[in-house]
This record gives sequence, C-alpha cells and structure tokens, in this order.
Amino acid sequence: MSGIIRRNEFPSDIDVDCLVIGGGAAGLTAALAAQEAGATVLIAERETRLSGSTALSSGLIPAAGTRAQQAQQIDDSEDIFCSDRRRAFLDKTLSNDAPTDRHEVAS
Repeated sequence: MSGIIRRNEFPSDIDVDCLVIGGGAAGLTAALAAQEAGATVLIAERETRLSGSTALSSGLIPAAGTRAQQAQQIDDSEDIFCSDRRRAFLDKTLSNDAPTDRHEVAS
C-alpha cells in the first residue's frame, strides 16, 4: 500500500525497506525506483515541502552531446562533461583550504 503521510516526527521503531534522505529530484527518483521494485519507502525532507536543491537550479539539467549543442556545432561528449564536472567539484572542494592529499582524480 502506498500513500503520503505528513508528520514532523516518526517513531524510532518505524520499519521501512528504504529510507531516502531529501525530497529533491534525486531523492524522489530513488524513492520511485525503490517503490517500483516493491520496497516500502520513507522520504525524510527537512523542508515543509518537497523541493531539494533542484528547486534552486532554474530547472536546468546539465548534459553532453545534446541536439542543441550539435546544432550550434559545440564539441562536447560524456568524457568532456565528466572532466568538466570533476574539475568544478574539485575547484569548489579545494578552494576552502581542504587537504589535497584526500582527493584523487582519475585522469
């Protein structure tokens, strides 16, 4: 049985197959996949409504090799995209004097 229950608190002995932390696009996708596979799912969201950081993204989803890029003759690929994302993540992570010896970049 599926349903939506809104509560500020749940008992500590609640029994679910899958606990999803965060009700953004990724969390909701994970919850849906788990539910479709037959699991009982609980989504824990700190906000009063489901949104996650996806709500802050202006609805943009980054992708590589799209028709729009091809139409504008923009050379992109999954490898270039992943490299760009990895670099952006590391730039942000390491910018606050994080220890560099904890990070390994696959080249």
